[in-house]
Amino acid sequence: MTPLEHLQTLRARALTLAQALPGPEQAMSHHADLSPLLWHLGHMLYIEEHWLLERAGGQSLPAQRAYMFRADGMPRRLRSRFAPPLETLKPAIASWSARMPALLAQYAAHPLVHGEYLVHFLIQHHSQHIEIMQQILLAHALQGISSYHPERTPDPRSVSTHAISRPAGPATMGADLPCLYDNERPAHAIRLSAFRIGLRPVCNAEYLAFILDGGYRDRRWWTAESWRWQQSLGITAPLGWRQDADGRWYAVGPAGAHDLEDEAAVLGVSAYEAAAFARYAGSRLPTEQEWECAAREGRLEGIGGAWEWCANVFYPYAGFRAFPYRGYSMPWFDGIHRALRGYSPYTDPSLQRPTFRNFYTPEKRHVFAGVRLCADA
Repeated sequence: MTPLEHLQTLRARALTLAQALPGPEQAMSHHADLSPLLWHLGHMLYIEEHWLLERAGGQSLPAQRAYMFRADGMPRRLRSRFAPPLETLKPAIASWSARMPALLAQYAAHPLVHGEYLVHFLIQHHSQHIEIMQQILLAHALQGISSYHPERTPDPRSVSTHAISRPAGPATMGADLPCLYDNERPAHAIRLSAFRIGLRPVCNAEYLAFILDGGYRDRRWWTAESWRWQQSLGITAPLGWRQDADGRWYAVGPAGAHDLEDEAAVLGVSAYEAAAFARYAGSRLPTEQEWECAAREGRLEGIGGAWEWCANVFYPYAGFRAFPYRGYSMPWFDGIHRALRGYSPYTDPSLQRPTFRNFYTPEKRHVFAGVRLCADA
């Protein structure tokens, strides 16, 4: 598949996801942190036009379009009111898709277009928004499930001791490939202390044992901040986990309710919950450096079962340079956003690499995140 073909499949995927909900609900906000499905379609189209027509071609788009569809434009609370209808977006996307190859050829000499950088940038951008659309479908599903009777519930079990050991020594972080995001660059040498990291992410059966052992009621596993958060919201299980009338556990995902698989990575936990589970297990969360080192060496299993919370905040590497714009990474080097590594079952292959860095504030639970344990060796 060529990069342009990949981009086209992502447009088609986004249209399919937008139509997964009934018409009126496509324009609704289903979560305080998430825009309507139709806004994401409009945003993806606008971003393509902005980078190719405005940034490469020197043309100007209407200011209203920028206000409507820039991430820093119209406040999220207003987007459901002004989301464009699907009947308007579908032909606009089709028309633009037909025009784009000729425009790429026309502006081929521009640095952003040369070497297919812009197409790869758009592939990754759209992939991230498509995963957010899955988060929207999850939020919608959580509002609609009233009952479900699982065939079985996981058998709780103690935390696996399977881990890999990495001795102290040098390692490499980041990379200098041109299509990577700015926060992944530059490549640089680091030195790590010896550590042990879980062979696989924590699974549902292991996390259920934490719940049944009173993990959400035991103050020992929580920091003062995370305990206040958890107690104030009454959180007692991962997002989407529910029990039927007989006490059997099941989960709700973007496609609706489903049985929990024992071995599947737990999804729907915040960084607060991930860290509490790690303390319960006599471990800690890995740093980004430890995670990337083990992933680069090909020693981790189960990558892709969940985004994996890391112990450190999201930070710029030494020598960081914002590219192609300041707003992708720089606003989030705020000491609050936490780093996540790996990828989830809803992540496009374009983002599945050891150097990719995700980032959210530690209380977020809708981002398909889980836990991998680590410890000093």
